[in-house]
Amino acid sequence: MSANIKASVDGTQAIIGVGGVDQMTVSNAGVVTANSFVGAISNTNVTATGSTTARTLANRFADVVNVKDFGAVGDGVADDTAAIQAALDSNKTVLFPAGKYRVTSSLIISPNRNRNAGIIGCEFPTNYPYTSQSGGPTWDGKKECILFYDGPMSTTTAVLLVSLTSIGVQNPQTFDSVVFGLKLENIVIDGNNKAGFGVYAIRLSEPVIKNIVITNTTKHAFYLDGTYSGVYEKISAFKNQGCGISIGRGTLDYSWTGGNKVNALTISDLYANANGSDKAFNETTNPLWGYGIGLWFHRGNTLLSYTSENNDGVGVVLSPTSSTNYIASGYSELSNSLIISGTNAITDGRATRKWGCWFNGDSVDSLNMRLCNTYMAAEGIRITGTQPSVGRTEGGFSLESITGANYLLSDWGNYRLINCAVEIYNSISANYPVGAIVANGGIKFNASDSALSFYNENTFTPSLEGVTISGTGWAYGLQTGSYTRIGNRCFFTGRINLSAVSLDATGQIAISGLPFTIKNGNEFQGVVQCLTSNMTTSIVSMEGSLDLNTNRIRLNKRTVASASPSTVSLGDLSATTSIIFTGQYVIA
Repeated sequence: MSANIKASVDGTQAIIGVGGVDQMTVSNAGVVTANSFVGAISNTNVTATGSTTARTLANRFADVVNVKDFGAVGDGVADDTAAIQAALDSNKTVLFPAGKYRVTSSLIISPNRNRNAGIIGCEFPTNYPYTSQSGGPTWDGKKECILFYDGPMSTTTAVLLVSLTSIGVQNPQTFDSVVFGLKLENIVIDGNNKAGFGVYAIRLSEPVIKNIVITNTTKHAFYLDGTYSGVYEKISAFKNQGCGISIGRGTLDYSWTGGNKVNALTISDLYANANGSDKAFNETTNPLWGYGIGLWFHRGNTLLSYTSENNDGVGVVLSPTSSTNYIASGYSELSNSLIISGTNAITDGRATRKWGCWFNGDSVDSLNMRLCNTYMAAEGIRITGTQPSVGRTEGGFSLESITGANYLLSDWGNYRLINCAVEIYNSISANYPVGAIVANGGIKFNASDSALSFYNENTFTPSLEGVTISGTGWAYGLQTGSYTRIGNRCFFTGRINLSAVSLDATGQIAISGLPFTIKNGNEFQGVVQCLTSNMTTSIVSMEGSLDLNTNRIRLNKRTVASASPSTVSLGDLSATTSIIFTGQYVIA
């Protein structure tokens, strides 16, 4: 196909020819009168740069399905429902140019209808598609890719319904009911305060859901259940009447008993702000509502990074039903603080404080739910529901490296606090954790302020000296010692075998070189037990007394069993004296 274009003009018509292609006649009104040109173009083979395979332009254009090819307008006025559904029913991923696509009923993706369907918007979505900024262009809701619901008001309608069955009807747990490989990217979904759900998706496998903003729904912005694996990244729930992001709560809403679990999900960057404007949250009667993020994880799920702020309900609800779920790097602020008509849940009396995390235990089999590296800005942690992991203290709910929170109220004790800020474990109400608390670099076992802040096992090298003059000339065949330190107490044992005694040591003989200084106080300091051999003096027994505020043991002997002890001096030792000693002391 030649690239040059030839034209001739007779005053009323232009004859345009393209090398190798039939001519096309265009009138001065611009009307094509020779359709052979278009057909020839579409059937012309072209080869991509670097490729050796030629394909027709018609085939190449068919690779990408544009929603406007099916008649969608995207002006916010025309009803684009039928056009969008037809595009989805082409069983391909549909490209959405910027625009406001008005729909009047649910858009459906179903395994028996259009299993390979998906939506990819051309523009990156924001929480503010209708809001202009000072000095900038008019941001009128048509510069992003928006699905705008404008049908009947209904709590059982979803703007995008991804399910074999209708809302609330549990999908069968079969291969034929699964939607595989859903693609949903770069879209704003606006429920217009009419649709109950933004996205309602049940039984997905390996989806890719990224860069989604959902706003103005009346029940749940993003609702996911019965799902396994996939990519979930940067999902935002902003200004919804009910709950923000809800994953796995079909049992709570619809009493589902099987096939509703979410397993092996890896989720990142969830954002929830200003949800719960229906004011239906109540700490006592309806605590699991109006939240930013709610996670009814089953097993093996990971959430990396979430932000939940300024919701009428709690920041994040955690309600695991099985084992080993992990949440890391969270931020919550102003929970229970969404101002509606001048008040919020606290001033209304529907909440007693700002709850950044509400852990709702609902399974005795739930093990090792971990919430880590999270900041809660002056908020509380509530632990309630059914105590999980009964009899399994090693698998209790674990809060790790939590800062900012200043209050914890728990209805049961099988949980752990690990390296959390001191404000949390100093403000525990009701039940203290039955598992250890790791705090201030140590482990805390009870409700006292003290903590087991140190544990170590190591060796030391003991030696002999005189208390008045330490002496020179000591020589040893063996010097060995080992200790275990637990908190502020040192347990030790050691042995000294002399090969030469000092010539000038004076005063009471002592064993020096203990690993820590002995505390100088009124706490109990135990007697050191000693076993000796090859003494020059015939003795019945030897014992040591801890020399306070030093790291040595003063040695005493008994020459008669009933006699009072006397000090050991240089003359009591020989060049082959052996001393084995053991004891414990409180560290200074």
